[in-house]
Amino acid sequence: QTLTVLGGGFLSGLTLTVGYPGFSTTLSGAQITSVTSGQILALINVGTTAQQWSVKVNNPGGLSSNTVYWNVNAPVKAPTVTSGAATSITSNSATLGASVNPNGAATQVWFAYATNSSLTGAIKTGVQNVGAGSSALAISANIAGLAPSTTYFYQAQASNSTGTTTGSVLSFTTPAAATLALTA
Repeated sequence: QTLTVLGGGFLSGLTLTVGYPGFSTTLSGAQITSVTSGQILALINVGTTAQQWSVKVNNPGGLSSNTVYWNVNAPVKAPTVTSGAATSITSNSATLGASVNPNGAATQVWFAYATNSSLTGAIKTGVQNVGAGSSALAISANIAGLAPSTTYFYQAQASNSTGTTTGSVLSFTTPAAATLALTA
């Protein structure tokens, strides 16, 4: 990422001391891509952890600026979703399972299911809000109105502010409907 420092009185040959709690480094030379009297551009790697950064300008001759602090927010990551097994399968219903990790961003999850592996014309289950945690959560959805002796394909899908991610397409087959024989 590019760090832009605005101010005044910047001199050629300056260095920047940048860091965060527990880490500090001095940038110079090619790491500072541009210096004018009112602006400095430097390359830094802010990483993926939210933390408070600091910068201090060190002009040649020992003149230094005050230390300025700013916060870096961790980038939002897409949710991780894994389609799981279908359970409690009857001739007309099933429970679909999955695992989802919101990866720190508010996430919604649902399932799509259809009788074709491309999920064309898929039916979507209701949306489940799973929060913004950072560990995997087990989710499930009950589906009904299925046809007996039919193969269904399904996929878990999850969405947050970065977009939608999908699990694998899995399948299950409903058993034949029970028949009732009456004898007189």
